[in-house]
Amino acid sequence: MARRTVLVSDLSGEEIPDGKGATVTITFRDARKGTIVLDLTDSEAEQMGAKGRKQARRGRRPKEVPSGSKPIEGVGTSVAGFVGLAPRKRSSGRGR
Repeated sequence: MARRTVLVSDLSGEEIPDGKGATVTITFRDARKGTIVLDLTDSEAEQMGAKGRKQARRGRRPKEVPSGSKPIEGVGTSVAGFVGLAPRKRSSGRGR
């Protein structure tokens, strides 16, 4: 037999249909009081929401995309670089 999870409103005890309802989270400024989470029906959430204020949805901000090529960081433009093989210097036997 398959099991089904049924959500019930914490205020009225009414069953919340699938895909409906809301979760209200109450966070106290005094962290010692903790956080309270309530499951509500749509109508209960709308009634509670009418007493509060709307907050802008937090979303992802668009990323700036650089245009064109960028210089190599950490290297000045006056530093010369060489690509290729160089002959090995014979050691004189002193030092390294």
